[in-house]
Amino acid sequence: MITPEIDLGFPDEEKIFYTVNVVADALVPAAQQIQVEFSVDDAAYTSLGTVSTSPSQKLDFPTQTTGKRVKLRFTLTTTSNTLTPILLGCSVRMSLNPKLYRII
Repeated sequence: MITPEIDLGFPDEEKIFYTVNVVADALVPAAQQIQVEFSVDDAAYTSLGTVSTSPSQKLDFPTQTTGKRVKLRFTLTTTSNTLTPILLGCSVRMSLNPKLYRII
């Protein structure tokens, strides 16, 4: 599953990305997991980590990750024919990092 681009309503301003909090159910380490990847400004996807703890787990972006827009991709994996991870929601902690403008 891929999220739409997240830009906080300011598509042309720089942001700093801090964390993703994933809320999920039915996770079992090494059995039912969710792989989380991110793409900044339509670049290639980069792994953020694997969520294997219910009900929530926080993943950190690499230090000083900046950009105008971010997309998240969630890949649910299971080793069972009868059980699957359940992604309930996610939140992204990020901050505007606007440029300073000088009006002359």
